[in-house]
Amino acid sequence: MRFDGGNIVDQGPINIPFIGGNLAMNLSGVDGRQTTAFTGEASSFVDQTQDGVGAGRLQTVSFDSNGFIQLNFDNGRQEVMGRVGITAFVNDQGLKKVGGNLFSLDVQGFGGQVGMLSGPPLLGWDENSGGLKFGQVIDNMIEYSNVNIADALTELIVFQRGYSFNAKAFTTGDDLIKEAIALKR
Repeated sequence: MRFDGGNIVDQGPINIPFIGGNLAMNLSGVDGRQTTAFTGEASSFVDQTQDGVGAGRLQTVSFDSNGFIQLNFDNGRQEVMGRVGITAFVNDQGLKKVGGNLFSLDVQGFGGQVGMLSGPPLLGWDENSGGLKFGQVIDNMIEYSNVNIADALTELIVFQRGYSFNAKAFTTGDDLIKEAIALKR
């Protein structure tokens, strides 16, 4: 090898035997860049373009209409963190109460076969489009009870009167049967 002021003088590729063939190496440089014999070079900026964003602090957490949880940062960026899971059941009364407003699937056996009383969970969003098939997610809203107390109390009074009527009917029927048995004696 010949050097000229620290640079290797072009001498063409060197062929090195490698796994049944030759490996060609050019020590004078690659892609128009010259190889040097110096061990280091002073630090310098190679490129001054930026392809990212500055650091940001979390400002708010919000939900979009499809249930995606969005993190909003002070540098203008929004990142999706997760999704609110929405499912439905054919028979929601078949779920087992766990406590603390939580439910779980209740698996039981029927005639030698194991099944879920509630049926399998039905996923609330479309896997292809990502949109909701049913239900709705609204950010910054509180859901109150959808029970009308006046209607519920009215129905409770009607049921209580029906129960009293049925109890009196059974008592009257029992008294009539006792009277018929007494007449027969």
